[in-house]
Amino acid sequence: MAPQLFTNSSETGVGDNDNGQTGIDAKGNSCNECSDGSVGEDDASERKSVHPKTVADPTTNTEDDTGGAVTSSHAADTNTNPKSNQHQVAFENTNQILANSDNNSEMVSQQLAAAASMNKIQAQLISQYQLQLTALQTQLAKLSQETQFEIYVSKDTFKFNAAHFVAYPGFRERLHGHCYRVSVKLLGGHQIGGDGYVLDFGCVKSVTKDVCKKLNEYFVVPMLSDVLTIVVGEDKDNNGGSVTITTEEGSTFVFPRQDCVLMPIMHSTAEEFAIYIYGEILDGLDADYLLKRGVRMMEVTVSEAAGQDAIFRTAIPASGKSFDVASYISKEKLPEMRCATDTEGVEIRK
Repeated sequence: MAPQLFTNSSETGVGDNDNGQTGIDAKGNSCNECSDGSVGEDDASERKSVHPKTVADPTTNTEDDTGGAVTSSHAADTNTNPKSNQHQVAFENTNQILANSDNNSEMVSQQLAAAASMNKIQAQLISQYQLQLTALQTQLAKLSQETQFEIYVSKDTFKFNAAHFVAYPGFRERLHGHCYRVSVKLLGGHQIGGDGYVLDFGCVKSVTKDVCKKLNEYFVVPMLSDVLTIVVGEDKDNNGGSVTITTEEGSTFVFPRQDCVLMPIMHSTAEEFAIYIYGEILDGLDADYLLKRGVRMMEVTVSEAAGQDAIFRTAIPASGKSFDVASYISKEKLPEMRCATDTEGVEIRK
C-alpha cells in the first residue's frame, strides 16, 4: 500500500513537531521542511495537489484540516488507467451481443437449416449436371473418332415398286402398293483410304441397284408374320406354283409364285424393308472389306412416299454374322393406340 497522507497533525506528529521528530512527506521520505513545527493552509493545499493518490481509505473520501477532499484510490485508478475503461466497455458490449444472440437464436437456427438444405439441393444438381456433361463429352469423343468422314449415295436407280399390306394382331391394311426409294450413308473414321475414298461410290451404286431390282414389281410376302397363314405350293404343270395367304379375319389371297418375293420379315413396313435392305447391301459390299477401310457404320433409308422415310442405322457387324431382321422387332404386347390415324384397314371381327 502507498504511504498515506493524514491531515490531522495530532495523529501523524506532523505540524507543531513538539516531539522534535522530522516531518514525513507524502512518499514517506524525511522532510526537513515539514519539521518546522507548523503546517499552513498553503502547505496543506500544496500537498493535496502534489500527491492525489495518497488517501487514508481507498473507499472513503477524507477531508484534511483545511476542508479539502482527497480523491479516493478507486477514482484515482479510473482516471489514471485508460485500459480499465476499455475493458469495461468491451465487457458491456459482449453482454449486449450475447443478449441479442439469445433473442435471435431460433431465427438463426432456422436460417442455418434452410441454408444447409439449399446447399444439399445445389450439390445434387451439380452432381447430375457433371454426370450428364461427362456422358455427353464421352459420346461426342466417340462420334468424332468414328464418323469424321462419311459418304451419302442416293440415285434414281435406287427404287422399286411393290405391292403389300401390313398386318398385325387386330389390324390389316387393304392391298395396295408404293414406289419405294432407297439411299445409303456410310460413316468412316478419322482417315480415308490411300485411294482418297471412304468407299468408292461406284461400289455403293452397283450393289444398291441390284438389291432394289430384286424387289421391283412384286407382291411382298412377310414370311415371319404371326397373323398370316402362308402356304407356298408347287405347280405340277411347272407354272411356278402359287402362294396362298389367309388373314386373321378370314380373307384368302392366292398369288402366282412368280409374282411374289418371299422376304424374311414379320410385317411389310418401310422400317423392316430398311433392315432387310441393309443386310443385303452389307453382303454385297462385304463387311470385312468395309471394316478394313475404316467404315464403322452404315445407314439405310427407305421412303415409301415423299416425306415418309424409315431409317435404319447400326454398326458394321463382324463377317459371318447372320443379319436377323426379327431380332430387331419387339416381342412386347402392343399398347393401345391413342392417336388418330388415316391408315385404312379392313374390319376384323373378334
